[in-house]
Amino acid sequence: MKRRMKIISIFLFIWLVCLSTDLFLAQRHQAPVFCVEMTMDEVDGKRYVGLFYQVYHVLVIEEDAVEVDLYVVVPWFYRYDDVVREMEISLLFYLSISIMMISI
Repeated sequence: MKRRMKIISIFLFIWLVCLSTDLFLAQRHQAPVFCVEMTMDEVDGKRYVGLFYQVYHVLVIEEDAVEVDLYVVVPWFYRYDDVVREMEISLLFYLSISIMMISI
């Protein structure tokens, strides 16, 4: 029993180190280290797959200029469309709060 808990603890520690390193890199707009790069044919951007998580490199290009260039870390079952939809909702919320603050 103790041996099993030790193995699980070691695996969990290694996974947390990998996840936290990739989260840190994503916040700094850098590519993850502990993920495998996968291509996405339909959209601009890249998808990196880690152990039970994904990192999306979201590129929104409009009129030959890059509007959004982010790395987003999500659980492994998230789709790219869901990530973009959440980013749009967050942006709309941020803009509405900014407008309210300016009008006060």
